[in-house]
Amino acid sequence: MLEENAEAVARVSKTFGQNGELSLNLYDSFPQDFNPSEPLFVVIDKLAVPLFCDRFQRRGRSGAVVTFGDIDTERRAAELIGLELYLSPGPDEEDDEGDGLIYLEDLVGYTVRLTGENPDTPVSNPPPPSSSPESKPAPEPGPKHSETGSDEQRSGCSADRIEEFIDGENPLFRVRIGSREVLIPAVEEFIADIDQERQSIEFDLPEGLLELYS
Repeated sequence: MLEENAEAVARVSKTFGQNGELSLNLYDSFPQDFNPSEPLFVVIDKLAVPLFCDRFQRRGRSGAVVTFGDIDTERRAAELIGLELYLSPGPDEEDDEGDGLIYLEDLVGYTVRLTGENPDTPVSNPPPPSSSPESKPAPEPGPKHSETGSDEQRSGCSADRIEEFIDGENPLFRVRIGSREVLIPAVEEFIADIDQERQSIEFDLPEGLLELYS
């Protein structure tokens, strides 16, 4: 997710060959001592996706040719044309407000909830057992079953947290929901809200996605 105070350092101007090479227009904010081992970030669907340089060569004061890992065709490289690139700040540059970007890998560990769930709603206490002589004895200990149904049947079912961010052409979140492991595409359409203060994320998932993992 991109905030107003984030500063771009370059823009992808055009392809430069047939093997994924790209020509960059470097802004004045691009560091002269840029370390190619550090990733550049591109914002896709309002989320910052890291791009690692396989090759970086300056062309004059404001130009460069770059090849990013996993982008090895002219067609895939062309998808980045016109997009701006960002740098992750060094330790001395970070402050309490952050750098204005929410990185996908930083969401690992965030508590997950699904649209329709209210995280502040307390769990209701069960009614006290009846003191009537006709009351039935308590059942033997055993597995408890929710009266509200399974995770799939409840629109506001509770999820644990994001366990892993899987990078690639189609990035995914690996999420633990109850006893299941669910892969959720890391796309804007499925993200309803990100609360950095609470370190929580709300997903609005399409109908049927959870049932694939039942």
